[in-house]
Parts: sequence; structure tokens; C-alpha cells
Amino acid sequence: MTHLVMWLMPLELVALLAAVPLHRRLDQRHDPLAIAQLVGWNWIRTAAWTGRALLLSWMVGVRL
Repeated sequence: MTHLVMWLMPLELVALLAAVPLHRRLDQRHDPLAIAQLVGWNWIRTAAWTGRALLLSWMVGVRL
């Protein structure tokens, strides 16, 4: 179970430290640089969530 928590902590930190400020900047004005940075961070988050799902699937498969 600690493996799953280890995947969640960086995801939440990325959301808190990178994505939230970028979204706030976009709330104020249209900023192409902020959009590009947000897309980049979202790819990292997508890869991490995919890795977490694969790890969880493997863990469930091992227990069966």
C-alpha cells in the first residue's frame, strides 16, 4: 500500500505547486506560455497516473 501513497504524493505536489498557480494565471488572462506549461505538467501527471494504475493492476493480479 505504501507504493500507492508514494505515487500519490508527487501527483498532489505537482498539482499544488505547478498546476494551481498556472490555472490562477489563466483565470486572470490568456497566457500561451502558461497553457504550454500546463500541458507539459499534465503529460507528466498522466504518465504518473498511468504508472500507478499499472502498479495497482499488477498488485491485484499477484494477489489473485
